[in-house]
Amino acid sequence: MRPDPVVLAPPAGAEQHLRPRLSAYTAGLGLAFGLYLAVHGPGAGVAVWACAALVLAGLAAGLAGRGPLPSPWLRRAAAGSVALALAVPLAVAPAGPAAGAPLWPQILVALFASRVLAEESELRFSAFWRAPRAVPAPVALQSGGSAAALGAVLALVFYQLAGRAPAPGGTGFGEVLWGALTGDSALHRAIVVLFCVVLGHLVEAAARHRRDRAALAAFQAAAPGPDPAARAREVCGRYGRTWTEMLLTRTSTSGGGAAAEAFEAFRHASRRFVYGLVALLPLLGFLGTVVGLAAAMAALPLDGAAEGRVDLTGSLAGLALKFQTTLLGLVASLVASLLLAWLDKSETELAAACAVLAAAEARREP
Repeated sequence: MRPDPVVLAPPAGAEQHLRPRLSAYTAGLGLAFGLYLAVHGPGAGVAVWACAALVLAGLAAGLAGRGPLPSPWLRRAAAGSVALALAVPLAVAPAGPAAGAPLWPQILVALFASRVLAEESELRFSAFWRAPRAVPAPVALQSGGSAAALGAVLALVFYQLAGRAPAPGGTGFGEVLWGALTGDSALHRAIVVLFCVVLGHLVEAAARHRRDRAALAAFQAAAPGPDPAARAREVCGRYGRTWTEMLLTRTSTSGGGAAAEAFEAFRHASRRFVYGLVALLPLLGFLGTVVGLAAAMAALPLDGAAEGRVDLTGSLAGLALKFQTTLLGLVASLVASLLLAWLDKSETELAAACAVLAAAEARREP
Protein backbone atom coordinates (compact mmCIF):
# COMPACT_ATOMS: atom_id res chain seq x y z
CA MET A 1 0.00 0.00 0.00
CA ARG A 2 1.18 3.49 -0.81
CA PRO A 3 1.58 5.77 2.21
CA ASP A 4 -0.81 8.65 2.52
CA PRO A 5 0.69 11.90 1.25
CA VAL A 6 1.76 14.36 3.88
CA VAL A 7 -0.23 17.57 3.67
CA LEU A 8 1.69 20.73 4.45
CA ALA A 9 0.00 22.89 7.03
CA PRO A 10 -0.69 26.57 6.32
CA PRO A 11 2.36 28.83 6.43
CA ALA A 12 3.60 29.73 9.88
CA GLY A 13 6.43 31.74 11.37
CA ALA A 14 8.93 32.89 8.77
CA GLU A 15 6.83 31.59 5.88
CA GLN A 16 4.02 34.04 6.65
CA HIS A 17 6.39 36.91 5.90
CA LEU A 18 8.22 35.28 2.99
CA ARG A 19 5.14 34.60 0.88
CA PRO A 20 3.98 38.25 0.51
CA ARG A 21 7.50 39.29 -0.44
CA LEU A 22 7.64 36.54 -3.04
CA SER A 23 4.36 37.69 -4.56
CA ALA A 24 5.56 41.29 -4.69
CA TYR A 25 8.83 40.34 -6.37
CA THR A 26 6.98 38.12 -8.85
CA ALA A 27 4.73 41.00 -9.82
CA GLY A 28 7.79 43.22 -10.21
CA LEU A 29 9.46 40.62 -12.40
CA GLY A 30 6.38 40.42 -14.61
CA LEU A 31 6.38 44.19 -15.03
CA ALA A 32 10.13 44.30 -15.74
CA PHE A 33 9.83 41.46 -18.25
CA GLY A 34 6.99 43.29 -19.98
CA LEU A 35 9.16 46.40 -20.30
CA TYR A 36 11.97 44.26 -21.69
CA LEU A 37 9.64 42.84 -24.34
CA ALA A 38 8.44 46.32 -25.21
CA VAL A 39 12.02 47.49 -25.82
CA HIS A 40 13.65 44.43 -27.38
CA GLY A 41 10.69 42.33 -28.47
CA PRO A 42 9.75 43.97 -31.78
CA GLY A 43 11.37 42.05 -34.59
CA ALA A 44 12.80 39.40 -32.26
CA GLY A 45 11.15 36.46 -34.01
CA VAL A 46 8.56 33.81 -33.24
CA ALA A 47 10.87 31.67 -31.10
CA VAL A 48 11.62 34.55 -28.74
CA TRP A 49 7.95 35.38 -28.33
CA ALA A 50 7.10 31.72 -27.71
CA CYS A 51 9.70 31.58 -24.93
CA ALA A 52 8.38 34.87 -23.56
CA ALA A 53 4.86 33.44 -23.46
CA LEU A 54 6.09 30.46 -21.42
CA VAL A 55 7.85 32.81 -19.00
CA LEU A 56 4.73 34.94 -18.55
CA ALA A 57 2.61 31.82 -18.03
CA GLY A 58 4.98 30.61 -15.32
CA LEU A 59 4.90 33.98 -13.58
CA ALA A 60 1.11 33.99 -13.73
CA ALA A 61 1.04 30.51 -12.20
CA GLY A 62 3.28 31.74 -9.41
CA LEU A 63 1.01 34.69 -8.67
CA ALA A 64 -2.17 32.63 -8.88
CA GLY A 65 -0.93 29.90 -6.54
CA ARG A 66 -2.55 29.91 -3.12
CA GLY A 67 -0.93 26.84 -1.60
CA PRO A 68 1.72 26.82 1.12
CA LEU A 69 4.43 26.30 -1.51
CA PRO A 70 5.01 28.33 -4.68
CA SER A 71 4.41 26.69 -8.03
CA PRO A 72 7.50 24.91 -9.42
CA TRP A 73 6.88 26.80 -12.65
CA LEU A 74 7.72 30.05 -10.89
CA ARG A 75 11.36 29.08 -10.44
CA ARG A 76 11.60 27.96 -14.06
CA ALA A 77 9.95 31.14 -15.29
CA ALA A 78 12.31 33.34 -13.28
CA ALA A 79 15.37 31.51 -14.60
CA GLY A 80 13.96 31.58 -18.12
CA SER A 81 13.35 35.32 -17.97
CA VAL A 82 17.01 35.95 -17.12
CA ALA A 83 18.23 33.58 -19.82
CA LEU A 84 16.01 35.19 -22.44
CA ALA A 85 16.89 38.73 -21.39
CA LEU A 86 20.61 37.99 -21.60
CA ALA A 87 20.34 36.07 -24.87
CA VAL A 88 18.33 38.69 -26.76
CA PRO A 89 19.91 40.93 -27.84
CA LEU A 90 23.23 40.48 -25.99
CA ALA A 91 24.10 36.99 -27.26
CA VAL A 92 22.35 37.36 -30.61
CA ALA A 93 23.92 40.75 -31.34
CA PRO A 94 26.97 41.25 -29.07
CA ALA A 95 27.63 44.66 -30.57
CA GLY A 96 24.29 45.91 -29.31
CA PRO A 97 25.47 47.39 -26.00
CA ALA A 98 28.44 49.03 -27.64
CA ALA A 99 26.15 50.50 -30.27
CA GLY A 100 23.98 52.12 -27.63
CA ALA A 101 21.28 49.49 -27.08
CA PRO A 102 19.64 50.04 -23.68
CA LEU A 103 20.63 47.60 -20.95
CA TRP A 104 18.26 48.77 -18.22
CA PRO A 105 15.51 46.27 -19.20
CA GLN A 106 17.93 43.36 -18.79
CA ILE A 107 19.18 44.77 -15.49
CA LEU A 108 15.64 45.09 -14.13
CA VAL A 109 14.68 41.58 -15.24
CA ALA A 110 17.79 40.00 -13.72
CA LEU A 111 17.39 41.99 -10.49
CA PHE A 112 13.77 41.00 -9.90
CA ALA A 113 14.47 37.42 -10.99
CA SER A 114 17.25 37.16 -8.42
CA ARG A 115 14.82 38.29 -5.71
CA VAL A 116 12.17 35.81 -6.84
CA LEU A 117 14.64 32.92 -6.88
CA ALA A 118 16.04 33.88 -3.47
CA GLU A 119 12.63 34.19 -1.78
CA GLU A 120 11.32 31.03 -3.45
CA SER A 121 14.32 29.04 -2.28
CA GLU A 122 14.07 30.38 1.25
CA LEU A 123 10.33 29.69 1.40
CA ARG A 124 10.79 26.12 0.22
CA PHE A 125 13.62 25.55 2.69
CA SER A 126 11.60 26.95 5.58
CA ALA A 127 8.67 24.69 4.69
CA PHE A 128 11.01 21.71 4.31
CA TRP A 129 12.54 22.39 7.70
CA ARG A 130 9.08 22.46 9.27
CA ALA A 131 7.69 19.40 7.45
CA PRO A 132 10.42 17.44 5.60
CA ARG A 133 8.08 14.79 4.20
CA ALA A 134 5.68 17.33 2.72
CA VAL A 135 8.21 19.23 0.59
CA PRO A 136 9.95 17.45 -2.29
CA ALA A 137 13.72 17.46 -2.08
CA PRO A 138 16.23 18.76 -2.92
CA VAL A 139 16.12 22.13 -1.23
CA ALA A 140 18.85 24.70 -0.73
CA LEU A 141 19.55 27.19 2.01
CA GLN A 142 20.71 29.73 -0.57
CA SER A 143 19.73 29.70 -4.21
CA GLY A 144 22.55 29.43 -6.70
CA GLY A 145 20.27 30.79 -9.40
CA SER A 146 19.63 33.98 -7.45
CA ALA A 147 23.38 34.52 -7.03
CA ALA A 148 23.92 33.99 -10.77
CA ALA A 149 21.13 36.43 -11.63
CA LEU A 150 22.47 39.03 -9.21
CA GLY A 151 25.93 38.49 -10.67
CA ALA A 152 24.48 39.21 -14.11
CA VAL A 153 23.09 42.47 -12.74
CA LEU A 154 26.48 43.48 -11.35
CA ALA A 155 28.26 42.56 -14.59
CA LEU A 156 25.79 44.49 -16.74
CA VAL A 157 26.03 47.55 -14.51
CA PHE A 158 29.83 47.36 -14.52
CA TYR A 159 30.14 47.16 -18.29
CA GLN A 160 27.52 49.87 -18.70
CA LEU A 161 29.56 52.22 -16.50
CA ALA A 162 32.93 51.08 -17.84
CA GLY A 163 31.89 51.94 -21.38
CA ARG A 164 31.45 55.56 -20.35
CA ALA A 165 34.69 55.87 -18.38
CA PRO A 166 37.76 57.39 -20.05
CA ALA A 167 40.57 55.05 -21.02
CA PRO A 168 43.47 55.00 -18.52
CA GLY A 169 46.65 56.63 -19.71
CA GLY A 170 49.21 55.75 -17.03
CA THR A 171 51.25 52.69 -16.17
CA GLY A 172 50.53 52.48 -12.45
CA PHE A 173 48.84 49.57 -10.73
CA GLY A 174 45.42 51.20 -10.87
CA GLU A 175 45.67 51.92 -14.58
CA VAL A 176 46.93 48.43 -15.35
CA LEU A 177 44.17 46.85 -13.26
CA TRP A 178 41.51 48.98 -14.92
CA GLY A 179 42.85 47.96 -18.31
CA ALA A 180 42.55 44.32 -17.26
CA LEU A 181 39.00 44.83 -16.00
CA THR A 182 37.93 46.36 -19.28
CA GLY A 183 39.77 43.87 -21.49
CA ASP A 184 37.83 42.74 -24.52
CA SER A 185 38.92 39.11 -24.72
CA ALA A 186 36.59 36.25 -23.81
CA LEU A 187 38.74 35.27 -20.81
CA HIS A 188 38.79 38.84 -19.49
CA ARG A 189 35.01 38.92 -19.54
CA ALA A 190 34.71 35.40 -18.14
CA ILE A 191 36.77 36.36 -15.09
CA VAL A 192 34.76 39.55 -14.54
CA VAL A 193 31.43 37.74 -14.86
CA LEU A 194 32.55 34.89 -12.59
CA PHE A 195 33.72 37.37 -9.98
CA CYS A 196 30.36 39.15 -10.20
CA VAL A 197 28.57 35.83 -9.60
CA VAL A 198 30.72 35.21 -6.51
CA LEU A 199 30.05 38.76 -5.38
CA GLY A 200 26.32 38.20 -5.94
CA HIS A 201 26.42 35.16 -3.66
CA LEU A 202 28.26 37.16 -1.01
CA VAL A 203 25.77 40.02 -1.23
CA GLU A 204 22.91 37.54 -0.79
CA ALA A 205 24.61 35.89 2.18
CA ALA A 206 25.50 39.25 3.76
CA ALA A 207 21.88 40.41 3.49
CA ARG A 208 20.69 37.20 5.14
CA HIS A 209 23.31 37.62 7.85
CA ARG A 210 22.17 41.18 8.51
CA ARG A 211 18.58 39.99 8.98
CA ASP A 212 19.82 37.22 11.27
CA ARG A 213 21.57 39.77 13.45
CA ALA A 214 18.44 41.93 13.51
CA ALA A 215 16.35 38.93 14.56
CA LEU A 216 18.81 38.08 17.33
CA ALA A 217 18.78 41.68 18.58
CA ALA A 218 14.97 41.68 18.57
CA PHE A 219 14.92 38.43 20.54
CA GLN A 220 17.28 39.89 23.13
CA ALA A 221 15.16 43.05 23.41
CA ALA A 222 11.86 41.16 23.76
CA ALA A 223 10.43 40.66 27.22
CA PRO A 224 11.28 37.22 28.64
CA GLY A 225 8.43 34.76 28.87
CA PRO A 226 7.72 31.24 30.04
CA ASP A 227 8.24 29.74 26.57
CA PRO A 228 11.51 30.91 24.94
CA ALA A 229 10.95 28.66 21.90
CA ALA A 230 7.60 30.27 21.11
CA ARG A 231 9.12 33.73 21.60
CA ALA A 232 11.98 32.86 19.24
CA ARG A 233 9.57 31.61 16.58
CA GLU A 234 7.45 34.74 16.86
CA VAL A 235 10.36 37.20 16.81
CA CYS A 236 12.42 35.46 14.12
CA GLY A 237 9.32 34.89 12.02
CA ARG A 238 8.92 38.63 11.58
CA TYR A 239 12.34 38.69 9.92
CA GLY A 240 11.84 35.47 7.97
CA ARG A 241 14.87 33.91 9.61
CA THR A 242 14.68 30.14 10.02
CA TRP A 243 18.37 29.83 10.89
CA THR A 244 18.28 32.15 13.91
CA GLU A 245 15.06 30.54 15.11
CA MET A 246 16.65 27.09 14.93
CA LEU A 247 19.79 28.22 16.76
CA LEU A 248 17.76 29.81 19.54
CA THR A 249 15.43 26.84 20.04
CA ARG A 250 17.78 23.90 19.56
CA THR A 251 18.42 23.47 23.29
CA SER A 252 14.70 23.24 24.05
CA THR A 253 13.67 20.84 21.27
CA SER A 254 14.26 17.16 20.85
CA GLY A 255 16.98 16.34 18.39
CA GLY A 256 18.31 19.88 18.55
CA GLY A 257 21.92 18.80 18.09
CA ALA A 258 21.14 16.77 14.98
CA ALA A 259 19.06 19.63 13.60
CA ALA A 260 21.92 22.05 14.12
CA GLU A 261 24.32 19.73 12.33
CA ALA A 262 21.90 19.33 9.43
CA PHE A 263 21.46 23.07 9.13
CA GLU A 264 25.21 23.63 9.14
CA ALA A 265 25.52 21.00 6.41
CA PHE A 266 23.07 22.95 4.25
CA ARG A 267 25.00 26.16 4.85
CA HIS A 268 28.35 24.58 4.02
CA ALA A 269 26.91 22.99 0.89
CA SER A 270 26.01 26.36 -0.60
CA ARG A 271 29.29 27.90 0.55
CA ARG A 272 31.38 25.04 -0.82
CA PHE A 273 30.15 25.80 -4.33
CA VAL A 274 31.33 29.39 -3.97
CA TYR A 275 34.74 28.24 -2.81
CA GLY A 276 34.96 26.25 -6.03
CA LEU A 277 34.11 29.34 -8.08
CA VAL A 278 36.76 31.37 -6.26
CA ALA A 279 39.35 28.72 -7.06
CA LEU A 280 38.50 29.05 -10.75
CA LEU A 281 39.37 32.76 -10.86
CA PRO A 282 43.19 32.44 -10.81
CA LEU A 283 43.02 29.33 -12.99
CA LEU A 284 41.20 31.27 -15.69
CA GLY A 285 43.80 34.00 -15.37
CA PHE A 286 46.67 31.57 -15.84
CA LEU A 287 44.86 29.99 -18.76
CA GLY A 288 44.63 33.34 -20.51
CA THR A 289 48.33 33.97 -20.01
CA VAL A 290 49.32 30.52 -21.25
CA VAL A 291 47.16 30.88 -24.34
CA GLY A 292 48.59 34.32 -25.02
CA LEU A 293 52.18 33.16 -24.59
CA ALA A 294 51.62 30.15 -26.82
CA ALA A 295 50.20 32.38 -29.55
CA ALA A 296 53.10 34.82 -29.19
CA MET A 297 55.71 32.08 -29.38
CA ALA A 298 54.07 30.53 -32.41
CA ALA A 299 54.19 33.87 -34.19
CA LEU A 300 57.92 34.45 -33.64
CA PRO A 301 59.56 35.05 -37.05
CA LEU A 302 63.11 34.02 -37.89
CA ASP A 303 65.16 36.90 -39.30
CA GLY A 304 67.49 34.93 -41.48
CA ALA A 305 67.51 31.16 -41.56
CA ALA A 306 71.29 30.87 -41.45
CA GLU A 307 71.87 33.05 -38.45
CA GLY A 308 68.75 31.83 -36.64
CA ARG A 309 68.17 35.25 -35.20
CA VAL A 310 64.72 36.00 -33.79
CA ASP A 311 63.03 39.38 -34.11
CA LEU A 312 61.18 39.90 -30.82
CA THR A 313 60.13 43.48 -31.44
CA GLY A 314 56.92 42.90 -33.34
CA SER A 315 55.83 39.59 -31.86
CA LEU A 316 56.25 40.49 -28.19
CA ALA A 317 55.16 44.11 -28.40
CA GLY A 318 51.85 43.32 -26.74
CA LEU A 319 53.14 40.62 -24.40
CA ALA A 320 52.24 42.71 -21.36
CA LEU A 321 48.59 42.32 -22.28
CA LYS A 322 48.94 38.54 -22.04
CA PHE A 323 49.54 38.82 -18.29
CA GLN A 324 46.44 40.92 -17.66
CA THR A 325 44.25 37.88 -17.18
CA THR A 326 46.61 36.51 -14.51
CA LEU A 327 46.56 39.85 -12.70
CA LEU A 328 42.79 40.03 -12.97
CA GLY A 329 42.27 36.47 -11.73
CA LEU A 330 44.63 36.88 -8.78
CA VAL A 331 43.13 40.19 -7.65
CA ALA A 332 39.57 38.86 -7.99
CA SER A 333 40.47 35.72 -6.04
CA LEU A 334 42.15 37.78 -3.32
CA VAL A 335 39.15 40.07 -2.86
CA ALA A 336 36.65 37.21 -2.93
CA SER A 337 38.67 35.16 -0.42
CA LEU A 338 38.86 38.08 2.01
CA LEU A 339 35.11 38.70 1.77
CA LEU A 340 34.36 35.00 2.26
CA ALA A 341 36.61 34.86 5.32
CA TRP A 342 34.88 37.88 6.84
CA LEU A 343 31.44 36.39 6.19
CA ASP A 344 32.39 33.01 7.66
CA LYS A 345 33.78 34.74 10.74
CA SER A 346 30.61 36.80 11.24
CA GLU A 347 28.31 33.80 10.78
CA THR A 348 30.34 31.72 13.24
CA GLU A 349 30.19 34.50 15.82
CA LEU A 350 26.43 34.81 15.33
CA ALA A 351 25.94 31.07 15.79
CA ALA A 352 28.02 31.14 18.98
CA ALA A 353 26.02 34.09 20.34
CA CYS A 354 22.76 32.27 19.62
CA ALA A 355 24.06 29.15 21.38
CA VAL A 356 25.03 31.12 24.50
CA LEU A 357 21.69 32.94 24.55
CA ALA A 358 19.75 29.70 24.04
CA ALA A 359 21.62 28.06 26.91
CA ALA A 360 20.86 31.04 29.16
CA GLU A 361 17.16 30.85 28.25
CA ALA A 362 17.13 27.11 28.96
CA ARG A 363 18.58 27.67 32.44
CA ARG A 364 15.91 30.28 33.12
CA GLU A 365 13.06 27.86 32.37
CA PRO A 366 11.34 26.45 35.48
